Amino acid sequence: MNRHKLGATILSVFRYQATSLSDFYITLYPAATNLPIPVRDITRLEPGRTFAFGGSLRLHYSYEIANSYFLGIVAATQTDTNGDTIPHYSLKIGKNF
Repeated sequence: MNRHKLGATILSVFRYQATSLSDFYITLYPAATNLPIPVRDITRLEPGRTFAFGGSLRLHYSYEIANSYFLGIVAATQTDTNGDTIPHYSLKIGKNF
């Protein structure tokens, strides 16, 4: 019985991304605004919500320890049309039914 399992998976990805981060933060002081308190100017140039299509490549290895229990590792990378690249590394522990 072979206790080792090695595999690769290619997946398509549709991703929704939302952010509240802004591109510029500027503090305007009373001398510039004639107001009694400083004023924060927060500007966002990019859209706050985006959709992207992409792909993911995952490499995985598992070793069956005993009685259908396994231990393994996963390494993956995901890229999309927004130019984002997301690496992923993990350990996995489980049981086959």
